Amino acid sequence: MQSVNLKDCVFEVDPNERYMREWMELVTPVTAEVWASYDHPYWGQYAAITHNKHGKGTATYFAGYPTMEVMKQILSKVVGIAGVAGEDSELSFPVIVRKGTNEKGKTIRYYLNYSALPVTINYKHKRAKELFSGKSVGNGDSFIINAWDLAIFEE
Repeated sequence: MQSVNLKDCVFEVDPNERYMREWMELVTPVTAEVWASYDHPYWGQYAAITHNKHGKGTATYFAGYPTMEVMKQILSKVVGIAGVAGEDSELSFPVIVRKGTNEKGKTIRYYLNYSALPVTINYKHKRAKELFSGKSVGNGDSFIINAWDLAIFEE
């Protein structure tokens, strides 16, 4: 099966990355909110991505195999709706973030760069000291993690 573009999409995704591939189910929602439909002359009336509330929960259904960019947007929206977004939830691989508490009771944040390129991170937390360089960063400051490197901050 060829890919099928999406229309009426609630996600801000590059049009070149806004499609389904591999398989496509033809969904006619009854109570679900439609997040995207197929941009297709015969199947344009069907929903490609839906979100529905039921009882105390919700369910999101994608009726095909979305691109990675669409999938990231789906997950971001669902995590936001569920209210479980982490402090650094906008970051994704190759940057991995972990948080802990040291023996002094201070928050420690670990930023690991699993990539061959440096990355720039916007720090969104209390003023902290980067433990390798000794530099101080605060909320809104940015810092660079070199390729295959890490930064550890103590608040």
